Parts: sequence; structure tokens; C-alpha cells
Amino acid sequence: MYLHFTEINNYVIGFGDEYYRTSNGDKSFLTAYKSVLNSKGTEESLTTFAWWEIGHGKFRFRHPWKEYLKVGVYTRKCAYHIETLNGHLEAKDEVIFSFGLLDFITPNYCYWPLSPPIITLTSVTPNLTLSAHSKLKEAIKEPCMTMSSEVGKVLKELGSSLKLMIYPSSSAVHIKNCKEAVEELNTALRASMVAEYDIQEIIPVIAATSILVEIIKCVETISEAIEELSKQAHFLNIGLPQMLVNGGEEEEESITITVLSNDGIPKELDLDKSKLDIK
Repeated sequence: MYLHFTEINNYVIGFGDEYYRTSNGDKSFLTAYKSVLNSKGTEESLTTFAWWEIGHGKFRFRHPWKEYLKVGVYTRKCAYHIETLNGHLEAKDEVIFSFGLLDFITPNYCYWPLSPPIITLTSVTPNLTLSAHSKLKEAIKEPCMTMSSEVGKVLKELGSSLKLMIYPSSSAVHIKNCKEAVEELNTALRASMVAEYDIQEIIPVIAATSILVEIIKCVETISEAIEELSKQAHFLNIGLPQMLVNGGEEEEESITITVLSNDGIPKELDLDKSKLDIK
């Protein structure tokens, strides 16, 4: 399941650069997500085998395996949204070329059709004009790039949470950033005066951004499901480092973590922040 999050994460992060044609790197991420679409059977089989296994290590008796299936359902739903979004990468940006008028000059001393007219170009410099599709797409570039980046960070955090069995404490920060980017998108759309554009030209842009917003909502649902899983499975909760809360300014040299031992007695662990690797 961790690999599924990696594949979806790679697509969402790379979507912004691909949509705005700002990257010419590896394109394998554009199809990697397809393996998630048909993962239901495999996930159900693995969950059934795991449920019948004898408890061991972190996977004790009554481990909430059904919660993994819920996460899988929401993950596939997100992949289907991505499948739809992927179709909008084929749209081409259009540039309209317009030239000056051609003047047909006929001399006074000759009469048409005895002599052909002399044709001269009064203007040969083309005027480049973006189509309504490209104008609107450029107007909302910044919030779209932010949404793509932040939702990718959420997926990366959630994938690491499942793999390492750690509570996804920092995912809430990135989800908040996603919602702020959505508000910026709405503001940009209002400022761009969408009503003045040809609706047929801007529908692809509106559709792509709408799907991206739906992906954010879907990822938020996945985050809630993993938070519930982490509570039932007793994932380690290291909390959000103070340096992230304060915008990168460190105040303490260590982080205190409270965990429950096998006998149910709370124990405190002091970790050196400089050695704590947070991904």
C-alpha cells in the first residue's frame, strides 16, 4: 500500500510542471498510478492472510486490518480522479497570429485586368495573442502549482505513516496549505473575469482545476482514515516538531515522546532533535 501512495504522490507533484510544460524530465510517473486502479483484489487477499496470522511484533491480536481496506478504497478513488485529470494534459495551448491588412494598390495609368495590381504589405509584424484557454490557465498558475505541491506532500506524509507506523502529525499543515491555495484559486478566477471568455474555450481549464480540488478533498478523507487507523493500531505519535510550528526557529534541543510499554505504563523518551529524521 505504501507503493500506491508513492505512485500517486509522484503523479500529483509532477502534474503542475507537466500541465504548464515547465519540465522535460522522466515521464514514467504519468502511467505509474494505473497500478492502483486494480489493486482491490490484492489488498483484500493480503488483508485476509494477515488477519489469520498469529500476532507478532507491532501487529498484535485484533490489529485493525479492516481499516487498511478503508484506506485502500479511498486511495483507489483518488487514483480514479487522477485518471480523469490525466486526460487534460493532452490539451494544447493556442496562440493566435494576426497580421496587418494587405493594401491593394492599382496605378492610375493602367486598368485592371490589363495590368495586375501591385500588392504591398503595410505591416509584416505578427501580433501574438493568447487564446482564452491559455489566458485563464496562466492566470491561475500559481495556486494550481501550490495545490499540486502541497497535496503531494500530504500523500508522502501519509505513505510514510503507513510504512513506519507513525502518526501523520504534519499532514494537517499541508492540508491547510491546500485549502488556502483553493481560496487563492477562487480569488484568481474572480479576478480573471471568467464571464468574458468563450465558455467552450475555458471549460477544459475549469474542469482540470475542479478535479484537482476534488483530489484534495479525497486526500483529506484518506488522511482522516489513516488517523483513525493510527489510533486503533497505536502508531507512535512523535507530535509536530516545535521548529515547524515556529516557522523553522528552534527553541528546544530535545523532543519528549510519551509511549505506552507492554505493561501499559507510560514512559518518556527524550530524543535529540538534530538526529530526528522527519520526511
